[in-house]
Amino acid sequence: METIENKVKKPSANDPFDLDLLIRGVLLQLIEMGSNLYEFSYTFTFKRTMKAYAREFKDPFEKMINDWDFFLDTGDPVVINCVRVEQMINKLALDLRVLFGLDLQDVVADQMARHESARFAPLRLLYKRSKSYKRLKLCYEQSILDYIAYFYRIATVITVGKYKIPPIFNKQFILDEHVSLWLLNSDDATVVLLQDMIGLLRLQLEDLRAVPVKKKSKSRKLARS
Repeated sequence: METIENKVKKPSANDPFDLDLLIRGVLLQLIEMGSNLYEFSYTFTFKRTMKAYAREFKDPFEKMINDWDFFLDTGDPVVINCVRVEQMINKLALDLRVLFGLDLQDVVADQMARHESARFAPLRLLYKRSKSYKRLKLCYEQSILDYIAYFYRIATVITVGKYKIPPIFNKQFILDEHVSLWLLNSDDATVVLLQDMIGLLRLQLEDLRAVPVKKKSKSRKLARS
C-alpha cells in the first residue's frame, strides 16, 4: 500500500488557500514518498542482488532494513538511485519543517493535514512483488515523473496563492521532465526548495534511464554473524 488512506472528500480547487496547511499535507506526502522509495529499494534488491533470499524477505515492512548502506552496497545502480532519491526527499522534508517550524509528530496527528495531503497526491497503488525487474524499473521511473509533477503543482499554487492552477502554468507542463519553471516565484524560499528538488529529480531520472536492464547470473549472499 503506497497511498495515505483517506476517507474524506478530496480537497477542492475552490478551497481558501492556506499555506501552512498545504505544507503540512506536503510533509505527509513526503513521508509516503519515502516509504514508497524504500519499498522500491527493497524489492529491487531481493529480485536481483539478493535473490537467494527472496522467499525470506517478502515483505519490506515486516522484515525492515533501516540501513541505507545495505542497499548502497548492492552495487545495483537502480537501487542506488532509489536510495539517493529517498535521501533527497528526506532532506526536503527536513528543510520544510525547519522553514515552517513544524513538529513532525504534530503533523502526523493532524487530521486536517491528512485531508490536505490528498491534494495533488502523486502516489498510486502498486504491488511491486508481482512485477518483473524490468517492469518494476519502469514503474519506478513513473514514480519519479509523478513526483516532479507533484512538486511543480505545489510550487505553482504557492506562486499564485490559490489552489486553482491557471491554464498558463499547465501549458508549461508538456512533459514532466521538461516542465518549464520560469513562471514560478523564485523569490519565495519554499518555491525555491521545490524548484531545486525538481532539478535534482530530473538528474536522477536521466541516470536511471541510462541504466540498462539485464539479468545477472549470480546473487549475493547475506553476511551471517
